Amino acid sequence: MVIPTTRATTAPAPPTQAPPQAPNTCGAPANPWGYNFCGGNVISNPPSDFCGYFSCIASFWTTTNGYVEQCVDGLFSHSGGRSGSCSKHGGNRRPLYAP
Repeated sequence: MVIPTTRATTAPAPPTQAPPQAPNTCGAPANPWGYNFCGGNVISNPPSDFCGYFSCIASFWTTTNGYVEQCVDGLFSHSGGRSGSCSKHGGNRRPLYAP
């Protein structure tokens, strides 16, 4: 006597989707606003948690009379376009942009 056997079957796996590609920031740190070094508008009013994503100079929130820029040492200043911005950080490197 032959006993029929049952084979367990599984449903085919759904096709996997590629994860969404992160926007090109042209070397800027990953951030939820899409801020970048590629181009766009300078940032005069960054969000309050900006320094949680970017390394800011100690006076970032004290001196807020310019736009956000990166200093030569890699830290970020909020005095872009002003005389003496990044003066204690090797000078100005480049502005940060909003898309």
